[in-house]
Parts: sequence; C-alpha cells; structure tokens
Amino acid sequence: MAFIDPLKQLALYTRDLLEVSESMIKFGRTNHDKLDFSENLIVIDGLTPAVNIGSQHKYDGANELKTITKTVSAEFALNFYGEDAQENAMIWATLNESQKARNLGYTHKITVHRASGITDLRMLAGTGYTERFEITVKATYNITNETELLRINSSQIDIITDNPAGAFTINVQEA
Repeated sequence: MAFIDPLKQLALYTRDLLEVSESMIKFGRTNHDKLDFSENLIVIDGLTPAVNIGSQHKYDGANELKTITKTVSAEFALNFYGEDAQENAMIWATLNESQKARNLGYTHKITVHRASGITDLRMLAGTGYTERFEITVKATYNITNETELLRINSSQIDIITDNPAGAFTINVQEA
C-alpha cells in the first residue's frame, strides 16, 4: 500500500518551494515550544477531513493485481510566524502559481491549488506584537492500494429454472 501523508507532502513541497530549512517547518497540534516570536516558522495543519472526489480501479491480469486509487481533497492552513512572516507568506502564494510549483507537485505527489488569500492574524489572535499570517489552500492527493486478485481462466455456469413441465439444467462451459 502506498499511503501519502498529505501534511508531510505539503511540508516538503513548502520547504522546496521556499528553499528553506526543514527545521523551519512544523506540524500543527504537536508539542513544540514557540520561545521567540521573532523566529521564522511555518506551521502546517489540516483544516478539513479528506473528501473523496473520485476513484479508479485497474486490473493487471498477467500479475493478478488490482490497483485501487482514491483521489481525495482537503484544506490546509499554513501559518507563517516571525519577522519575515508576511514576506514568506507572499512569496509562497506567488511561487505556488509557478512552473516550479507544478514540478514540485509531481515530485511530492500532491496538487496544491491556488491560495485563498493571506490573512493577517495579529489582530484576530489579539497579539499585535508578533507577526503571524495565514494562507488557506486546498490540496489534492491520491491514496493507492494494490491487492491480489486471481484471474478467471475458465468458468462454469449452471442455470437452474423451475418449470411446470419439469426442471432442467443448462451447463455452459468456456474453455
């Protein structure tokens, strides 16, 4: 089974898009201390549960494998902290529409759609002394599973009917 962790994929996508250190990116709802509000951080978190938007079933008869792929979509929040928070958020939103972003999407197996906008959270959070900006994005990714499914080389079909004149059976065999 090939499971894609969308938070991890979005973090790798963000790291490579902004060309920043992996230590600058954190996952939301985890225990990490924010000691210095001037430190540049990007916190990524899921906002909505994944919604199934399609599926595909493929059968490989030669290898007797069935591949089931589900395409799902979810919304994520990218929170930018620190002295360069606004600049980093604006650069991310701009670069997200570039060819570099499309290539990174292929590399990290996630499609990140256009950002909804950049929200200044300083006043909303009641913390006017720290830089904090949020971008909300929708991302699409695939979950793939392969299962063994034996092929049918021949089949025998028995059709039994109840007829007032008497019961009869039809046997159909395919070689």
